[in-house]
Amino acid sequence: MEPQLHVSLGPSSSDTDAQPSELRTTASIPELGSSDEVVNSYYLTPDWDSTSTPYFPASCSNSIAVFPPKKRSWLQRLDDHFSSTRPEGGRWFLAEYDFDNRGYNVLHFMGNSPLPLGFSLWGFVDLEGAEGTTAEREDISRHFLELDIKRRLWRNTGIIAELNDLQGADNEIGRLGAFWTPETDALSPSSGLWAGQFRLGLKFFPIQTISRTGQWSFNWNKQFASIAAGRVSAGGFFDLNYDTSSSNVTIVTEHQIRLRVAEGLHLITEFRLNEYLIDEFGIAPGVQYRF
Repeated sequence: MEPQLHVSLGPSSSDTDAQPSELRTTASIPELGSSDEVVNSYYLTPDWDSTSTPYFPASCSNSIAVFPPKKRSWLQRLDDHFSSTRPEGGRWFLAEYDFDNRGYNVLHFMGNSPLPLGFSLWGFVDLEGAEGTTAEREDISRHFLELDIKRRLWRNTGIIAELNDLQGADNEIGRLGAFWTPETDALSPSSGLWAGQFRLGLKFFPIQTISRTGQWSFNWNKQFASIAAGRVSAGGFFDLNYDTSSSNVTIVTEHQIRLRVAEGLHLITEFRLNEYLIDEFGIAPGVQYRF
């Protein structure tokens, strides 16, 4: 990070008792190239603390206030050191409610938030009705939770830890692995039917708390800028769960088409395949709201 010197133009040298709140103008001078730099023959100190008393050089009628260094905690300094490697994603939250044709409804929450030291937290929870009980399809009878904590280490790759939880006893799974978010500029043209941003992600978990198992996971999202004035988008995931003691592979995948009808509000249709369920395939129309 380039040093930044903060210069405050204050009252004349006779006003030596002036407080920081009385300063008329504050200006920043970035990238001066050293930790201390001479400005109008006076030394300024980077990272000034506006709560401390300034010093006004006596020979300047429109003085340059010199502030002492602001003390930063070890956690703040460590966070600054890692700040350039924070994963993308920002802070967001959404909610969905849909009607699965297998006879149950799903209330879905998903969100992402940055954490200190370059980490980020992403996760979702599904609250589902009992499969096959159409008469009481809105009654929540089971849940599924997934939480990821990850940190970028080099370019678009990093480490990731995941927790899965399903209703019932001893159904928790912990995973440790790596993620990769490749560059997709070539798949995000600015014109034509395919115009719009395309994002792709890969997660690989060779280590799980349940022995002899692992997972590959792909996720994607696509904005269609040239369709319906940019109101159409799509996305989904594909999880491949494998058992190293056998050739068994179990697939869970969901893919969604969205139409934005108002700011933050989308109509959605989701296509689902879950080989852990008796009735594997489902289609679920619903609504989504992004806060």
